Amino acid sequence: MALKGRVRSIWMVLVVLCVLPPGIVLASATPLWAAPQAEAEVIRRVQMMSNDEVARRLLASGLTRAEVREQLRRAGYDPYLADHFFEAMVQGTQVPGELDVTSFDAFQQIGIIDPQDLLTTATRPELSDSASASDDTDEALGEPPVFGSGVFFTRSLRFDPFLSGPVGDDYRLGPGDAISLMLTGDVERVHERLIVSRSGDVFIPVVGLVGVQGRTLGEVRDLLYSRLGQVYGSIRREAGATTTFTVTVATLRVIQVRVLGAVVRPGAYQLSSLGTLLQALYYAGGPTDEGSYRRLVLSRPGEEPREVDTYPYLHSGATSGDPRLQSGDVVFVPPVGKQATITGAVRREAVYELLEGEGLRELVDYAGGLLPEASTKYAQVNRVLSPPERSNDIERVVVNAALDSVLAGTASFDISPGDEVRVFSVPDDVRNTVEIAGGVRLPGTYEWVPGMTVATALERAGGLASDAQGDRIRLLRLNRSTRTYFMFSNQTSLNTEVADGDVLEVFTHRDFVVEDSVEIYGMVVNPGRYAFAAGMTVGDLILSAGGFVSDAYTRTVEVARRNEKVVTPTATSTTVWIDSVFAGISGTSVSPLPADAVTESEFPLRADDRVFVRRDPTSRTAGLAMLTGEIRTPGRYALLEHGERLSSLTSRAGGLTELANPAGLQLIRQGIFVGVDFFMAQTMPGTVADPVIQPGDSIHVPVVDNTVTVGGSVNFPSRVVFRPGMTVTDVLESAGGATRDADLDRTSVAYANGDRATAWKRLGLFRSYPEVREGSSIFVPIEETDGINWGEAIGTAATVLHAVAINVVAIMSLVQSNNN
Repeated sequence: MALKGRVRSIWMVLVVLCVLPPGIVLASATPLWAAPQAEAEVIRRVQMMSNDEVARRLLASGLTRAEVREQLRRAGYDPYLADHFFEAMVQGTQVPGELDVTSFDAFQQIGIIDPQDLLTTATRPELSDSASASDDTDEALGEPPVFGSGVFFTRSLRFDPFLSGPVGDDYRLGPGDAISLMLTGDVERVHERLIVSRSGDVFIPVVGLVGVQGRTLGEVRDLLYSRLGQVYGSIRREAGATTTFTVTVATLRVIQVRVLGAVVRPGAYQLSSLGTLLQALYYAGGPTDEGSYRRLVLSRPGEEPREVDTYPYLHSGATSGDPRLQSGDVVFVPPVGKQATITGAVRREAVYELLEGEGLRELVDYAGGLLPEASTKYAQVNRVLSPPERSNDIERVVVNAALDSVLAGTASFDISPGDEVRVFSVPDDVRNTVEIAGGVRLPGTYEWVPGMTVATALERAGGLASDAQGDRIRLLRLNRSTRTYFMFSNQTSLNTEVADGDVLEVFTHRDFVVEDSVEIYGMVVNPGRYAFAAGMTVGDLILSAGGFVSDAYTRTVEVARRNEKVVTPTATSTTVWIDSVFAGISGTSVSPLPADAVTESEFPLRADDRVFVRRDPTSRTAGLAMLTGEIRTPGRYALLEHGERLSSLTSRAGGLTELANPAGLQLIRQGIFVGVDFFMAQTMPGTVADPVIQPGDSIHVPVVDNTVTVGGSVNFPSRVVFRPGMTVTDVLESAGGATRDADLDRTSVAYANGDRATAWKRLGLFRSYPEVREGSSIFVPIEETDGINWGEAIGTAATVLHAVAINVVAIMSLVQSNNN
């Protein structure tokens, strides 16, 4: 709204405020709205939703292709609407483009897309794992990742605890564990679940309490030999015992540990009593890029803190250094220590953390070693000098490290924090070769041996080809010291020795003759340049080009021929008719030719001629349109040649179903809604009310929707049941009213068929709203403030005018009393 209009509106409000009673004035000045709006963000997210995002949601739904087809069919949509998403998932490719309106509506109906979920994510920050963010950033910038960053990160945020399975004899029992005791032989008894109490005891019937707190499973077995033997005399360690027993852990207790420091998700976690430090690290998402993988600290009440290095696990899968956790343990990930980057001819380019005393040899080992093509002469180290080492503006230097000596163990090379190590590959220059090209039977690169001559080299290449010029052989030799070539005589002796790196080129007859050619363009399968032969006709050239395509005009072609009698290059054009002989082969009509027609047999081609095959002006490809929704036979339809109209196309599709909402029919053309009145199209077929359908159009007929949606600057965006005679004001009241920053003058109503209408003012004073129909969507935008808080301005003005009104009333009362 322009500033002038706003001033006029404010003046009208002030006038009304002056004539209202004070109580009403104060109540009107009270703010009614205070809810943050997310509708605009939801709309933005829907518009930006790509087909690739829909494919991910389909995969996450767990539905099969057949199940999705059935749900789409029941919802009245094309059952094959999602097939190209499944094809992309099977092939591992992305689905290009953005989501169209019809697909969005269909996937919303079957629950793949939830607008409420979009509303929730629009008002809530997304969970951002630094491991994921750093990986994506590194990949986008082409930088190597931090070693180990992709191991612990899991998007499901789950790592199932080990609650069952075999338990070793070194497992220590504690409160919450349950053991299973089975006696067999003279005594047959089974105690499936004997729970360790808080006091650390297990009650065994007949035997009594047995203390197992802190004992290993093996120690408990030894103890039970004594306790059970006191009750059952047939239980003893000797080989002649007639009763034996087995004791196993039936259920593991749950412990709680805390993972703190530079981890993706710090906090307290519950693990099984067999849980280890690595398992807790999986729960917490692993260290961030700023966290250490080498110096994790395990703190346990009553014990000295212990450092744990995860590199043995990450590098070679060793778990011997993975300590088992106890309840109350704290795993702390400190900031990362010395880091160095290694790239180039190594198996695993990454950023690695090094401990004190580790250098280049350990760095190469962590990187998986060198690739076969690595050059071991030296490695290049890009180093940032430490502050004490910087002088004369020298802050960054390049240092060469003797890589071969370091790997052999005869030398060492210290790594400084932030070093970037580059391992080079050996040069691409291949030695000990001789290359033979041209007129030989087997051209290529061959092994060079000392004493090899031109004759022996040609023999290895299978000898001269049939079109070779045997007396035209060129020998090119690279002088590696001066980087120049030497060319020997054309009559080179076959006994001339060749050197490492020489190139032998055998000329052929074609090398001395420029091959004539002709060109063909237009409606043929393989347009381009072709070799010319004497007597070639237009038909011969068309056949060489693969023949006509479907839309080609096969009656005549145009031949452009160079005019050689003028100084300036020009060309003449001739229309050549296709002969009946070729017409029979190509399917061309054999109707009589004009009297002055120039046929292909009468117009043989010449070198450098250019042939142009035009498109048939009468050829038309049938356009397609899509019908979805409450159509009896939805799907794609070919449009009729005379100009298919809406009424005809829907009639060919069987008409609408009983659940259809004809008033909500949507015609979408190039992604834009076209307002259509389906009732008018049916009653007035063939008129302007019955639009002509164009190729690519999409027609969707929704289900009858007896609700109205309201959103935007309202207190409770919602959906209400439609009632005949319902107005926009009624709908806004159902949504809790408009917010303080709402612009009611720009309230819009979107109808089910895509039409839209906006509020207007009669006589510039009284606001009128569009009518409300079934399936309408009402949107109240945010008022444009132009930098002025009009709500506060009106509230302040109301307060001032209220005070002025009270004073005026008091003065008038005083004057009247004086007059009396």
